[in-house]
Amino acid sequence: MSKPLATSCSIFVGNVPYDAQEDELRDLFSKVGNVTSVRVVCDKDTRQPKGYAFCDFVDASSVHAAIEKLNNMEYNGRKLRIDWAERELHTPTAKPIEDRPADNRMGTRSSAGGGGGGGGVPADPPPLPAPVPTVADRLARLREQEAMEQARIAAADATERAEIRKLMEVLTPQQVLHVLGEMQRLAIRAPEVARALLNENLQLALALQHAELLVGVCHATIKAGGNVQVEPRLSLSQRLERLSPQEIDKLPDQTKAQLLEFLQSMPADRRTASS
Repeated sequence: MSKPLATSCSIFVGNVPYDAQEDELRDLFSKVGNVTSVRVVCDKDTRQPKGYAFCDFVDASSVHAAIEKLNNMEYNGRKLRIDWAERELHTPTAKPIEDRPADNRMGTRSSAGGGGGGGGVPADPPPLPAPVPTVADRLARLREQEAMEQARIAAADATERAEIRKLMEVLTPQQVLHVLGEMQRLAIRAPEVARALLNENLQLALALQHAELLVGVCHATIKAGGNVQVEPRLSLSQRLERLSPQEIDKLPDQTKAQLLEFLQSMPADRRTASS
């Protein structure tokens, strides 16, 4: 990096993180020399940092040390770009006068107003690149995406359960008992088939669970946070086995026929034990 046309005690600091503080930058540059002032340049309207700053040292040797040791050094996730302040001011994309170091303003204004055909105030520099996201930023973004995905899945599950609940509540009690009875017979005769059927059809498992809630086979308890815990009561077959002949006779003919058919389909040892 070549030396500028004039000796200067100021440096230009580019690619400065937008959350950088002047005191923090002063501590950083004090490691290479005696600092007299540090100024983070802000937009005159929004007062938001523009992403670059100026630092003034006591002597030019400190400027040499800062450029040699701190240029391209990573600071808060960004690599600082450090150069002579005068070099930045003499480039075609020089900073506006209000953004230049204090010790360079008077000379610049006098040279700009000296000749009749001289140039006016230089234009604003091109916009700096967007800040490079840090590891913490990426982790926060991943957590946010994961939380949104979990919320979407929970909402879809709640909608599906609501639709199944509406469907099951349309059925009559006899139809609900018939559905549970058929599933129980399948579980007794072909347990592997019943297990595969439930694994491949989540909606069927949810419908059977709600049917058990309707007939009182199990009951639901709402826990903290809105979670629903389903706790089993006596199984349907256990409740049916305990019905007395008088209670069976009081049932409608169609229900009584289905119940007797179900009891006949039970294994012999269970029929003996229940009797």
